[in-house]
This record gives sequence, C-alpha cells and structure tokens, in this order.
Amino acid sequence: MDEMLAPSASTTTAGPSVLRSVVAGGVGGVVCTLVGMPFDLVKVRIQENASRGVAKSPLSIARAIVGSQGVSGFWRGALSPVLFAAPSFAIAFGSNDLNRQLVRGWRGRRAGEADSAADVGLAGCLVAFYTTPLYASSDRVKVLLQIDGRRIERGEPARYRNSSWDGPAVISLIKSLPLILK
Repeated sequence: MDEMLAPSASTTTAGPSVLRSVVAGGVGGVVCTLVGMPFDLVKVRIQENASRGVAKSPLSIARAIVGSQGVSGFWRGALSPVLFAAPSFAIAFGSNDLNRQLVRGWRGRRAGEADSAADVGLAGCLVAFYTTPLYASSDRVKVLLQIDGRRIERGEPARYRNSSWDGPAVISLIKSLPLILK
C-alpha cells in the first residue's frame, strides 16, 4: 500500500505530472459523462415520476425515450455536462496532485517519501473546494434539458434547444449561481 502512495520522481514537482493529470482528468471526465448520461437521464425521470406518484420501471422509461426521441434522446442535455466535465475533472485531477504536494510540504515530508493514507485523503478532500461550483452549475442546466425531454414525449415543442448556450437555460443557470454558492 505504501508503494501506491509514494510519489514517483516525476510527481515531486508541479511539472509534467500535474499536466498529465489535467489531461487525463479532462479526457476521463468527458468519457465518464457520455457513458453515464443515459443512466442519469433514466434516474431523473424515475425521480420526476415518483414526485408525481407514478411508478415506472427503468426499462419502460428507456423505451419511452427511444420511442419519442430516438436513441439520441439519452444524450439530450449532454452538452452542458460535457463542456463542464472536461475542466471539472481536469481541475480535480490536477489539483489533487498539487494538493498532495501541499500536504507533503505541511507535513514536512521529503521528496520520494511515501504519503500516508490520511495525507492522500486530505489532498482529495481539498479538491471539493475547486470543483463544487462547476459541478453544481452544470447539473442545473443538464436537469432542465432532461426534464424538457418530457415535453417532447407529450408531443409538445421543446422549451430549450439541446445546447448549453440556449438562452433560457443559461439565464436559469446564472440565476441559480448565487443559490449554489451560498
């Protein structure tokens, strides 16, 4: 376990290791978002149905989405989280490397000396301060677009286009930022 927590020679300075982490985080964030989007959409629809007292299975919800919007309906509202996932995950991965270096300095550890599990955990916890505003704001826009898909299923016109830059969605995001950051 200590070998896994020990910094390699390339991670003892804020150079290439942090850059590699930023790139890995950005790519990983986009892939994670695209893979998880269909599951997240079904979850949001289950929650929306439950709030109205309607019980539907995940499979029946998935069939309704495909029937009304096609397979691409699973990714309705995906642009916002993808645009935010790359920088959010990049910030998370890069700041974790920087935080580990910070914690190492606070603890007086020398380069090459293994970090304790508590130090690694503390460095990871500090990442939340950088990423929470990004995650919360992008999720707001995503949910607005996902719920708007319900209007399409009922044959009504969509309120928002499938874009993060759609005016009403962005206005809602801007209005929600003060609430998110309180």
